[in-house]
Amino acid sequence: MIQSNIPKNVAVLMNIMIALGTIPLVKGNMRLTASLSPLTICEALHKGTQAVEAQYDALIPVNDTQKNFVTTQYMPYVQKDMFSKFSAEELKAYASHDYQYLNDILKKSAFTIQLDPFPPTEMGIVAMQDIIIKWLLEGEETTIYSEGTEYEGAYLFNHVKFYTKPNDRSVVIVELITKTADKVYFVTKRDGHMFKQDSDEETIATNLMQYRTALHDGTYSSSDHYDGVKFPMITYQKNPSVDWIKGLKFIGNSDPYQIRQALQEVIFKMNEKGARAQAAFAMEMECFSASVDLSIETLIIDKPFLLWIERPEVSMPIFADYMLKKYWANPGELGDEEQEQEEKLSPKKWEPEEDFFLEKWEPGELEEKVSLIDQLKRYLKRKFWHRPS
Repeated sequence: MIQSNIPKNVAVLMNIMIALGTIPLVKGNMRLTASLSPLTICEALHKGTQAVEAQYDALIPVNDTQKNFVTTQYMPYVQKDMFSKFSAEELKAYASHDYQYLNDILKKSAFTIQLDPFPPTEMGIVAMQDIIIKWLLEGEETTIYSEGTEYEGAYLFNHVKFYTKPNDRSVVIVELITKTADKVYFVTKRDGHMFKQDSDEETIATNLMQYRTALHDGTYSSSDHYDGVKFPMITYQKNPSVDWIKGLKFIGNSDPYQIRQALQEVIFKMNEKGARAQAAFAMEMECFSASVDLSIETLIIDKPFLLWIERPEVSMPIFADYMLKKYWANPGELGDEEQEQEEKLSPKKWEPEEDFFLEKWEPGELEEKVSLIDQLKRYLKRKFWHRPS
């Protein structure tokens, strides 16, 4: 069998584009916002608007990146009811004035990010996704040899599709068929690495978008040159910066809020059985004074590659990234077996009156705290808040 090479970077576009759905491109400064999990950010913003009794469109961006994200990802997410495409176990969100409650949820769900302490006058939001995908037919374990190093890999030879340009197999797009409607794609360059070792996020995201568009517009067509694919197993964890979303404002019927803390964690595992894409986004919202060749061969992915996951009727990817060799590792079990045995966390419904203090105060202190906070709110509204025209 002839071995083929795959690109060095794998991008899994998630949460808006479920295999990257849409990535906001700001033409002014050419900055590309490539959140690895736009889905969790959108769900957190949606939960946030509900928690502060605001309309879903009552968001006020304070920079071009936020404006692009709200316009191209968040608004379609809400207007097209994309959250309904996921089960309660796949996508969930929590709102609370108790940061420890939210941090405990993150910890119990195996995420490492933690919100810094904030007073009970502020609001915290946590959104999490856990997408488990199984190949339509399980593959076999194999070994990938790349530049003198061995990596544990998977070999799938059934229910795999390949796409190339006519008379050009330098770049191959691989589609793995799953037991659900979700689709997993690899992009690999056979004659070398797709990107430099330290390519920036913008370069990777831009290329991923270009390949995704080229696949859907017919630039790449089905190829029967390959009889299967061998790829490295993946064990991946990242904490991408989401500082660009800080300062985004929520203007609703109650007090105005803005995002002060923002954290994200993305975990991805892939082996011969399937894949699992997990992500968490946590934010704190603070009150503010508002103003505004014909031979058949097996394709072997032995170089870093792009990867993304899609779900029908969801405009953003569930997961997407460039899979560098440092992520090539056997994750063992995907974790779904253990998940079924663990106690499931049911989303806690946010009730303004009952949830506000979360039993932090003794009964004798409650009236005093409520009185002080109400006085402070009335003072801030009277002195600073002017609803933008």
